[in-house]
Amino acid sequence: MRLIDSLWRRLLLQALMCITARALGVWPRWVCFMSPGRALRAYALFTAWHLRRGADAATLSRLRSSMRRAARLLRLLFGVRRPDQADRLAVSLYRCIGIDLECHLPHRLCMRRCFFSRYYTPAACLAASALDEGLFCGLYADGRLRFAQRISAGCAECNAQLKIEN
Repeated sequence: MRLIDSLWRRLLLQALMCITARALGVWPRWVCFMSPGRALRAYALFTAWHLRRGADAATLSRLRSSMRRAARLLRLLFGVRRPDQADRLAVSLYRCIGIDLECHLPHRLCMRRCFFSRYYTPAACLAASALDEGLFCGLYADGRLRFAQRISAGCAECNAQLKIEN
């Protein structure tokens, strides 16, 4: 089981790396051959470097739409049909990348611990949030994710609201 968990995490991180790199217009690092911990750190350093000054509107749009497409695929692959199923999948995905996510209906999100907060400037965190928005919009069939507070800005936790658009 540990082998499957390790493989799943490495493949997830490689997919995340490729999605992010493509949206940024750069070559991805190959992290799937690293241990999950090293792969996560490599991804954090990669994104921290490329997003250190934030991102322009076009880049944010590419990050959001690329992740939304990937999340829609995950939704199909895992047979997600209800919000509670999307909640469980999101919590599982975020756990794999070092984020302690809690979903509270109706779609208030709380991240009490975030691996990336050690690496990200507030500008990088704000830009990387486009990936979060894309993921949640894809898993929940579109919507808007808005952060009210962030760990990278000195808050104790990240809080966000997901508004589903019908």
